[in-house]
Amino acid sequence: MHILRTISFLLLISFATGCASIGARERDGAGRPYAGVRDAAYYLARPSEADQPGLVFMNIFDMPFSAVVDTLLLPYDLSVAK
Repeated sequence: MHILRTISFLLLISFATGCASIGARERDGAGRPYAGVRDAAYYLARPSEADQPGLVFMNIFDMPFSAVVDTLLLPYDLSVAK
């Protein structure tokens, strides 16, 4: 049973990778460099302002993956930045 919980947790983390980057672009649109990393750090510092304060700890796992997604999208963000 312990192995099943561990596998389930690892799958949940792998499916949530880069979520902050995708969510930030859906909410604010493109043009904000490293929006996912910035949002994840903001909500880690201010968990009471998050939509789901109980899930803020997931930002710790998501931040490296959001950094990769944000880096890949950086040229596009810079080209449409205001």
